Amino acid sequence: MIYLFGGFVASVTGAAFVYHLRRWRTYRKIGLPNLTPELIFEERQQRRRAQQSLLGFFSGMLIMISGFVLQHEPLFGVWLVLAAALFVVWAMLLALGDIFSIKTHYLWIQSRKEADRIRKEAAAEQRRMKRESSRERKS
Repeated sequence: MIYLFGGFVASVTGAAFVYHLRRWRTYRKIGLPNLTPELIFEERQQRRRAQQSLLGFFSGMLIMISGFVLQHEPLFGVWLVLAAALFVVWAMLLALGDIFSIKTHYLWIQSRKEADRIRKEAAAEQRRMKRESSRERKS
């Protein structure tokens, strides 16, 4: 049963790795000078997700291999399971970093839009005040 689980994890995360790697290469073909800040963020996000998927693939392979090894060399099999657990923890830390970067990025976008809105309102208010002062001078 552990073989099937390891194979399932390896195949799903391997497919995810290929997907994220292709998306990352697409952004690399566009070229960084041509990318907007949002696309640069997306390119970095795809690179992080490819790393997470690769760690998941290695974890699945280690789980699958440890199923075979546990039957013949229990101590070495335990070390393989611990290595797989270490890869899973590392992938979880990368995922937390990804969540943090997404939140930070979108808060930055929101604050930039808010600053633009305030700038436009201030410019409109300044134009209105200039018109009123020029009307008062004419009167």
